[in-house]
Amino acid sequence: TKIADDGEYTLVVTDNNDEKTTVSFIIDTTAPKFNVSSGLHSDKAISIEITDLTLDYVIIYNQDKDEETKVNKSEFILEEEATYKLTAVDKLGNETTVWVAIDKTKPDIKVSGTNAIENKFGGEVTLTVFDKFLTEVVVNNVVYTEEDFTSEGNNENRTLTLTYEYDSKNSGTYTVSAKDKFGHINTDEFTVDN
Repeated sequence: TKIADDGEYTLVVTDNNDEKTTVSFIIDTTAPKFNVSSGLHSDKAISIEITDLTLDYVIIYNQDKDEETKVNKSEFILEEEATYKLTAVDKLGNETTVWVAIDKTKPDIKVSGTNAIENKFGGEVTLTVFDKFLTEVVVNNVVYTEEDFTSEGNNENRTLTLTYEYDSKNSGTYTVSAKDKFGHINTDEFTVDN
């Protein structure tokens, strides 16, 4: 008899003297499966559950801290704000990797060079917007999206930098609104005064 399906099996062999030999074994050709009920990206704690017949361990890599932890359990909760690479490995060498992220922070808006006294003979105002998962920046109804940002790594740590020269063309008040993929919004206002 050929057994090919994944599962736990017990084989009992009986000889002519009615003596029995029992052998238990597992066939596992399937990689571990992640169940992340809260989604792969969240602004709250993420509950992780892994299903596998022979799960051995899970490597939790915190990308923000460049730290790695090994756990020997199929269920755990991630609470710290960070991006995580999770690799589940079973006893037969099958493995699965997923990336998850917790983001609780609003985009950061910084404006420099707005001191009109320092810039009355020229100069510029620089607007810098940063968020790990920045998706949209609106400046006076002009919309900037991901193709306008610079980024690092897995398209994270996104930055938008805009510069305004001190001249009559750019003179005025600017309203800035920045949003990340979780809906966190931050706003600010600055003036370029010629």
